[in-house]
Amino acid sequence: VGKWWEVYKEKQQRAKRETSKCLEPIEEGKYDRILETFAEKLVKERVPPAPTTFLMATSNGLFLHPDHAPPAPPPVPTTTMLPPWLSTSNGGRPPSPSVTLSLSSSTVPPPAPAPPAVSWLQPERGSHNIDNGPLSLSCLPPCHGGLGEQTLMSELMSCCRELEEGHRALAAHKKEAAWRLKRVELQLESEKASRKREKMEEIEAKMKALREEQNASMERIEAEYREQLAGLRRDAEAKEQKLADQW
Repeated sequence: VGKWWEVYKEKQQRAKRETSKCLEPIEEGKYDRILETFAEKLVKERVPPAPTTFLMATSNGLFLHPDHAPPAPPPVPTTTMLPPWLSTSNGGRPPSPSVTLSLSSSTVPPPAPAPPAVSWLQPERGSHNIDNGPLSLSCLPPCHGGLGEQTLMSELMSCCRELEEGHRALAAHKKEAAWRLKRVELQLESEKASRKREKMEEIEAKMKALREEQNASMERIEAEYREQLAGLRRDAEAKEQKLADQW
């Protein structure tokens, strides 16, 4: 709107300058089509929406429409929906002779008619009066939207139950996995301890065997040493006896 207002002001100033220079007839209808389409769009954007009808659910899953629909608002005149610089009277001319706006009645769309509302809580077609007769809902057509909504709700509830069961199964699976992991850890620790004990026993057995072998070798070496020492003593005694015999 501001852009069109600037264009309008510029056009008006140009027209004033041209009229001050020379009095020549100003060409009209140059921006008529643009302003007309802009006004049509502005009027279409400000058309009031159609009144909405409210539904009321019954005990058997059906929906009732109220028979007293809200009255449609009166059509707003096009002059009130237009900006002040576009709203001009039919008899008078706009301030500038160079810009004219022609809005015909055919360009304004009529307001949308209110949808026919089904009667709400109407009695049966008979001799019953609305004051003293019981109300019946036999004249209302079955509403299939309620059944679809019930089916959707049942599917939603089943999905929720399946999701809850899945959560429970996942929790049980996690608990069982944690218990098995703990059991495996204990088993690994026991196996590690048993292997360590076996290794220690094996090392101790090897050390014992080495000690026994060492003792046996030492005894053998000592026995050989004693035998050699006894032989050396005997040799020395024999030599002494020979020397004594020579003397």
